[in-house]
Amino acid sequence: MTSGQTLLLSGAVCSSGVWLALAGAGKVWRGDQDTAIRHVLRIRSARWRLAESGTGAVECMTGAAVCLGAVPLLAGSAMAVLGSTFAALLVQARRTGAPGGCGCLPWRYPAGAITWPAIMRAGCVLAAGVTDAAIRLPGPSAIGHAWFDTGAVAAAIVYVLLSVHWPVRTPRCHRRLWFPTREGLTALTGNAVFTAFAESYGPFTAAVGYRRDGCTDQFSLAAGSAEPRRELLFDVSRGPGGTVAVRASVHDGLLAGGVGGRLLHLPATRHIQAASKIAGTGTGRWRRKEPGPDDGS
Repeated sequence: MTSGQTLLLSGAVCSSGVWLALAGAGKVWRGDQDTAIRHVLRIRSARWRLAESGTGAVECMTGAAVCLGAVPLLAGSAMAVLGSTFAALLVQARRTGAPGGCGCLPWRYPAGAITWPAIMRAGCVLAAGVTDAAIRLPGPSAIGHAWFDTGAVAAAIVYVLLSVHWPVRTPRCHRRLWFPTREGLTALTGNAVFTAFAESYGPFTAAVGYRRDGCTDQFSLAAGSAEPRRELLFDVSRGPGGTVAVRASVHDGLLAGGVGGRLLHLPATRHIQAASKIAGTGTGRWRRKEPGPDDGS
């Protein structure tokens, strides 16, 4: 193995040690009583805090030893054991549907159902431990070398990507960072409120009016068959985790500026077209579902 490859691996292992130490510090400092691992092990809450603190202390010491390059065989082996144990417990938690999160960095990432990225994160810790124990690495003395720094930064990016809850949302409005309007339109067309109003006021024209009012997305659709011409305004707001709330109201002349502000006219999208097919037409216009012979009189 060339010196560049060794330095690259050394940087990745050192970054994994930092991540393990941070996760351990989170367990010692704050802890999480509602983790999936506790449910898998069936440990009572009174004893879980002590067990979690002890595990966190071991993680801190192991991570520090890996970063300092002290006794690499022992430190790497301990890191591999921790990674394999966490991976096995998380797989079991996912298989059984145990509630709670993984308990990693609880001050930053909210608890949730165990996902594959969390299991992959434990697998990365396992791989780093095996690498540290099996290969003689230069350790922290290589800090400052380009290959070492590249490996450390690359591993840190991998851990961050595996820890972020996707899709990434803004902290205040809980909007997606990319294509928020498309996501809002998709959430609207799949909502029961939209379906109920479409059955009552359809068909809708293909054009969709849009504007943003604070943390609320406003979509307006014209009822093509209504006389006088009526337009429906749907307010779409999001809560923690991307939960969607929809409020609908009926207005006259909305697209002409009846509620003020600038409205953007969006072309009919595949989401409207797909919803139109559900309502009984594929032309981009909503139509009321006609009663069938089996619907009764």
